[in-house]
Amino acid sequence: MGMCWRGSWMTNPCFACKSMANQLFLVGYMGAGKTTAANALSLRTGLPMVDLDEELERREGRSIAALFAQEGEMAFRIKESDLLHEIAGNPAFPIVACGGGTMGNATNVRTMQA
Repeated sequence: MGMCWRGSWMTNPCFACKSMANQLFLVGYMGAGKTTAANALSLRTGLPMVDLDEELERREGRSIAALFAQEGEMAFRIKESDLLHEIAGNPAFPIVACGGGTMGNATNVRTMQA
């Protein structure tokens, strides 16, 4: 079962957010297996998936590490949020593996709940 968060994402998990009816956002700490789970779910259901970090790297033409080194974390977080806002609600992306820090931004959380 998927999980998203309302309010303080560290303390208030919910298991039935309405936003999950059309899109599933996999969230968790870095290295938790979000991309692996998204790939497995995609294979099992035949639905496409997108990994925010991989898509951002593709669009930027460089790794997340290079983006951090060249522009800093704030620039990365802005680009990550912009991409999330573009993908959220887009039926072409029913399964979304978020980055490890995506939930640290309250606007991102609201975007996923909309």
